[in-house]
Amino acid sequence: MDHYLVSCSYGKLPSKSDLKKTFTGGVSDIFDGRAWKKYSLRVRADERPGNRIMVLEHFGCEMESEDVIAWGFDNNLVPAMGHNEGLDFHMVNPRLCLDGPIVSLGSFALYGNEGRGVAVLDARDDGRLWLAGRWSDGGWHSGCRFLFVTSSG
Repeated sequence: MDHYLVSCSYGKLPSKSDLKKTFTGGVSDIFDGRAWKKYSLRVRADERPGNRIMVLEHFGCEMESEDVIAWGFDNNLVPAMGHNEGLDFHMVNPRLCLDGPIVSLGSFALYGNEGRGVAVLDARDDGRLWLAGRWSDGGWHSGCRFLFVTSSG
């Protein structure tokens, strides 16, 4: 587990056009202003601005979202909310996504009738940063890493 101290602002999600200034490799349509909801474990999340200890975990094998969340719970961690904590993490550690996708399972936006989409910090082959939205249902490949917040934070 890699630990990071991150100042979280819990501000309003930037517009898609503003996000494109940071993520020159692209921004998913899921960041088009639609509402983001917290995963049930995060409903009572403290969203006062301040420092949070975040953990980046790489399992090295395919994982299901539920198994990732359960692992976090067993280790006193909750999944990071991608629409705010994940973005704040990226601002402090912008190049970490070059080592593989960073998935935040703590919040989601609806993809119409297709299900829940979560935020994924990623990079294109040419190194340009990409803010993706991917369905949370189903599995994640072995290269994915998952972002958590200490449950006391």
